[in-house]
Formats: sequence, C-alpha cells, structure tokens
Amino acid sequence: MKLMLVGSSQELVERVHKRFGSQGLDVIRYSHPIKAMDNLSEVQPSVVLFSASDFPRHWKPFLTFLRGELYRDRCVFILLTAPEFSEDDAMKAQHLGANGLISEALADERELARLHDIIARYQDLRDSRSATRYRPTPEDRIEFIATHPRTLQLIFGTVRDLSISGLAFIPDIPAGTAGLDPGSTLPTAALRIGDRIILTSVTVLRHDDALILLFDHLTPHETELIEAYFE
Repeated sequence: MKLMLVGSSQELVERVHKRFGSQGLDVIRYSHPIKAMDNLSEVQPSVVLFSASDFPRHWKPFLTFLRGELYRDRCVFILLTAPEFSEDDAMKAQHLGANGLISEALADERELARLHDIIARYQDLRDSRSATRYRPTPEDRIEFIATHPRTLQLIFGTVRDLSISGLAFIPDIPAGTAGLDPGSTLPTAALRIGDRIILTSVTVLRHDDALILLFDHLTPHETELIEAYFE
C-alpha cells in the first residue's frame, strides 16, 4: 500500500513516516505538487496527504485531477491544514471529494490516531506489517511485558507471533488492556527473546482478539537479534 505525501516540511515527513512506514506502507514524498500530479497514474497511491499550507494554490486542482482518476473509496485524500484554514475552503474541499481535514502539525498522539482512523474507514490498515512473522513454539523463550500508560499496571500474556516490526499479543487478563485503542502508545515495554531483553515502546495498531503492536523504534542490532534467533 502506497501513501503519497505532498509537502515541503521535513518534520512532517518524519512524523508520517514514523507512524505509517512502520505499518508497512510505502511513504512516497513529493515536495512539488505538479510532479506529484504527473506521477499519480504511475504511483497509484492508496492514500494522499496534501499540505494546504505548503501549497495553498495547488490543492484544489490536484484534488480535482485526483478524483478524475481515482474514486473516493479507492484513494483516500486528506488535506493537512493550518489553524487559519477557512470554513469556505473546508466546504470546497468536501465538495471536491476530500475524505477528511486534519491539522498539519500532527503534534500529538490524538491527531495521529485521528488521521489513522480516517484512513482506516476507507483502507484496510489492519495488521499491515510487511516483515516476516514468526510463530513461537512452546520451546521458544519469547516473552513480552508492558506497562499500561494510564493505570500503570503490568500487562502479561502470550506472544502469538513476532516480526521485526511488531507482534501480536494475547493478554492474560483482557480487562487489563481496557482503553488501549488504536493509536495508543505504551512507552514502557520489554521483549525477551532467548536470553536477551529488548527495551522498547510500542503503538497499538489493532485491539480485538489480540493486541497488534508496532515497535516504535528498534536499532539495527535489535532487529538482527530477532531475525538471528528464529534463523
């Protein structure tokens, strides 16, 4: 699945890539809207994030052209706006076929979670981990523990599968994971793999029969530890 980001802010690129690149989406950034428009047919993005602040004169023709090529449910178009974005322009965006408007700052987890939710209404983002997943056997020493960010209670359970991008985790006490909605971050977590322990933080991708968690950051050495163990 491809996400096209049209914007000039490097900080915005890093935030989007951190959130969606770790979920298996190919984040393709364009700093020139005309170039992005020219490449729509070639890239065939599933999602377009367009900065109205960076390109205030281009988002309307871009969106008009996009909707002439790709229907609303085939490509999600989200306009990233500044606080001064007018109500009149918001109505025009809706009329032209934008799927949503959201603050371009993406400054906190709530905004990132809202962006995720808008995209998920139209595109299946469930467990989009692209890395190879390993299913531990009873003989494997694979354990995971995390702290609930609000209750501060420890969460224990069983690792159903694991990859270098995340894991599926079945909690021993499901009630202990209440409030961990998609987009929630567990800043304190530990993964035991063999005789090694990796300290990390994770983000909730999905929460139903299991918690689907994405690692926020693993060093190259830590990813090598996971791959080497299963090899």
